[in-house]
Amino acid sequence: MEMNDLVDRLYEEIVKKLKNKEEIKTTVCVVSSTEELELEEALKEQYNLVYFAEDMEDSEFERIIIPRLSIKMLANLANGVSSTREEEFILTSLLKGKKVAVLRKGVEYYAYKQSSPAPLYKMYNEYEEKLEKFGISFEEEGLNVQMEIERDEGQSSAKEIYFFKKRLVTEAALQKLYLQSTTEIMIDKNSIITPLAKDFIRTHHLKIIESGK
Repeated sequence: MEMNDLVDRLYEEIVKKLKNKEEIKTTVCVVSSTEELELEEALKEQYNLVYFAEDMEDSEFERIIIPRLSIKMLANLANGVSSTREEEFILTSLLKGKKVAVLRKGVEYYAYKQSSPAPLYKMYNEYEEKLEKFGISFEEEGLNVQMEIERDEGQSSAKEIYFFKKRLVTEAALQKLYLQSTTEIMIDKNSIITPLAKDFIRTHHLKIIESGK
C-alpha cells in the first residue's frame, strides 16, 4: 500500500509539471463596460477573462459573467427582448447553449427592497426567477462563479457522464465522484490512471470511457 501511495504521489508531481506547460485555460466573457478587478483577481489563476466586444465570436469564450444587472436589463432579458448590443449578445448566447452567471451583489433591484412597493419588488423577483429558468445562475461572489464553472466543465447533465478534465486519474478523485453517485466517467485517451485508481475502478464497478477512440 505504501508503495502504491508513493507511485500516486510521483504521478501527481509529473502531471503537475506537464500541466504547467500544456494546460489551456477556459475563457470567460465578462459583459461590463468597466474593468472588474475583483473578479479578475478571483478567476485569473484558472481562467482567461475577456470583455464583451461587438465583433466577438462564439468560439472565443465558454461562459458569460454579468457583474452588474440593471433593472432595465433584468426586465428586457426576462421578456426576451434587447435594447442594447450587450442584451442581444446575452440572449443569443443563451439560445446557443452558453452558460451565463450574474453576480448577486451587482443586481440593481436588490437595493430597493426596503423602499419599493411590495408588488413592484415581487415583479422584479419573478423576472429573476424567469432568468433562472432560462439557465442564468445568480452567484454570490466571483469564487462561487469559479466553482460553478468547474461543475459545468466536469459533467454533462444530459447523459449523467462525468467528463474528467485532469490528466491524472487518482483514487482520491474517483472516491469523490463515487460519493456523488457518479458511475460513468469519460477521460482523455492519454490520461494516466494510477494503480490505486485502477483498483478502485474494478472494485466499485465504475465505467471508464476514453474519448478520442
